[in-house]
Amino acid sequence: MRNFRFIQANQALREMFKTDIIEADILLELGEELMRIDKYDLAETCLRKIVNLAEEGKNIEENMIGDAKVKLGKVFMVQNKTELARQVLEEALGHLEGETEKANVFKMLDGLGIEGNNE
Repeated sequence: MRNFRFIQANQALREMFKTDIIEADILLELGEELMRIDKYDLAETCLRKIVNLAEEGKNIEENMIGDAKVKLGKVFMVQNKTELARQVLEEALGHLEGETEKANVFKMLDGLGIEGNNE
């Protein structure tokens, strides 16, 4: 049953990407859920879409962009794409508003063996 639900969700995601109606908050939530079930390639697709929409000038909250980039960084870490993880996590810092969120990103960067500019 779980596999059937995943197939349905995957089909719905593909259909959504074919339209111009894409909700960033739904993509973020879906990306999180896909990460929880170890579907990192699909999670990456959802999270990258949020980043791409922001780059295209769509009206997406700064903190949501930062959150998407943090999650994308986590995906890259799991996929052993250290340089991409570092890049996207550093970019996330420019979008995050909370000091706690930023501190967590610095910890992730430290975990990658990369010194963050924690100012």
